[in-house]
Amino acid sequence: MAKLLVIDDSADVAELLSEILAHEGHLVEISYNGREAVERIEAEEKFDVIITDLIMPDLDGLGFLKYLKEQNNDTPVLVLSGGGTTISPDLALNSVKKLATDVLKKPIKYDELIEKINLILTQVKVI
Repeated sequence: MAKLLVIDDSADVAELLSEILAHEGHLVEISYNGREAVERIEAEEKFDVIITDLIMPDLDGLGFLKYLKEQNNDTPVLVLSGGGTTISPDLALNSVKKLATDVLKKPIKYDELIEKINLILTQVKVI
């Protein structure tokens, strides 16, 4: 069992991801924007993998990734994004590839999500 943090400003998406990952046996925490996630990191909460949306209010996924890098925090991060009205999904994902462990475009497929999480957890030797 791994401890995962899901960051998404859509409560429906965050809760669905949480349910899927909990069904796979993981302990899942939710933050609804990057600022909430930063507060958790600063409170020294540890996570095996962080899954974050890219486009969010307050502190977006790119800002969160930059924060992790500045803190020398090497927690693996899977970025999820459908882009948005101001940026295409491909451009959004290309902008974070050097900071994130991996990326997935929305809509997310159940099997693809589980495969990516398991691959990341295997790489960091959690499973």
